[in-house]
Amino acid sequence: TLFNRATGKTTSRQAAHARQAWLTQDEEDVLVEWAKFLSLAGIPWSYETIRLKVLAIRGKYPSRKWVRRFLLRHPELRVAKGSGLDKKRAR
Repeated sequence: TLFNRATGKTTSRQAAHARQAWLTQDEEDVLVEWAKFLSLAGIPWSYETIRLKVLAIRGKYPSRKWVRRFLLRHPELRVAKGSGLDKKRAR
């Protein structure tokens, strides 16, 4: 109830389900930094590259929905479709 929540007798949903998370907060932070590094290096990443990195970290393959929720938790990351080279630059 609200009274129990206000007095601290119950935990938040996020805290209660923390042990069900695919990655710990530290592992998620490492994954975010890795994705930022790839972006700065000009290496494109996709849902699949994130899933493969989680497989390497955790040993399990997450779903595409997990990646979507991960990106919602980290709005500083976003997937964008790359644009091709201009014909003049491609020469």
